[in-house]
Amino acid sequence: METSTSGIIDIGAVEDFDGPTVVTAAGRELMVYRWGDRFVALRNRCPHQNLAFTGGRVFTLVRGSSNQSRMVADAAEPVLVCPAHRYEFDSRGMCVTQQHGAKRLRVKSYPVQEVDGRVVVDMRSKTMRQGDGDAG
Repeated sequence: METSTSGIIDIGAVEDFDGPTVVTAAGRELMVYRWGDRFVALRNRCPHQNLAFTGGRVFTLVRGSSNQSRMVADAAEPVLVCPAHRYEFDSRGMCVTQQHGAKRLRVKSYPVQEVDGRVVVDMRSKTMRQGDGDAG
């Protein structure tokens, strides 16, 4: 539901986001999900092979050393897992997967928040990150 020309776009009611949900805002397809009391919005394209995140799942980020001998869950930080090849992206759009070259992958993230029971996303950002396939 787009209702603004300012770049701040209403994308739905809070209760519409039970799990990862695909929405379109300003002509861009986004994957939006709720993590605790906050929302995350990422471009709905995995930069690994330009496939949609549709069907992807959200989990707690697990951090570990390079040899994986010590693993620690970070409950404050979610990861969206691409259903095609299991690449994981944090809420800033950075790939956290420990595979050759994967750490350089990025997906566009957008500021999103709850306002009076509605979820709004700020589409004004023009920042490009490596891996983005569109103009923002």
